[in-house]
Amino acid sequence: MRFLVTAEQANTVLVKKGETVRRLETSLNVKLSLSSFKGQSDRVLYITGTAENSSRAIGALVRIWSDDTTPFAVRMLIPEPLMIKVVGFRGTSLQRLHMKSGAKLEAQKRRLPGSTDRLLVATGVADTLHRAVYFTALIFEDYKFLLHRKYPSLRNYVPAGKVVEEKPFRQMMVLVCDSDYLERLKKGELKVDVNKLQVVG
Repeated sequence: MRFLVTAEQANTVLVKKGETVRRLETSLNVKLSLSSFKGQSDRVLYITGTAENSSRAIGALVRIWSDDTTPFAVRMLIPEPLMIKVVGFRGTSLQRLHMKSGAKLEAQKRRLPGSTDRLLVATGVADTLHRAVYFTALIFEDYKFLLHRKYPSLRNYVPAGKVVEEKPFRQMMVLVCDSDYLERLKKGELKVDVNKLQVVG
């Protein structure tokens, strides 16, 4: 999962040559990384791990960034096809996330500049934000196939304004046929119309 953090928050994580990062990575079995710094006020925080461990990492970071008594805002970067599932029909899924986590959730309606990402802002204390990220991550797991199906080339948000384009997702098709048919295909005697193929299983 990806989060938009301020330069000040990023510097807090990186103090003492990344000691905080190493401690969190070891104790929670996650991978933390930050986008390169080019003078912009925001940076992207990448957290790789299970839904539970990633959400626990956010809870731990929020406790570092705040006093855990004042509501704190976490900004999640959500690809648009997944944001549709996070919000749900007329906001029903977003309302369920609020009920389960206790965090206030607001989904931005517009994409970020030059990107297919939208911001999901969760506001609350560390425990509620932990739960909000956890339940959002579960939605990611359930619908991650949508990323390649609807957006074969996603453009992730980069604070400096540089767009990073992912490599297109490649699909492989298996054609089942007898040896005679295969030989005729090799010789060019037959052509396959992929629009008329039947998918089985």
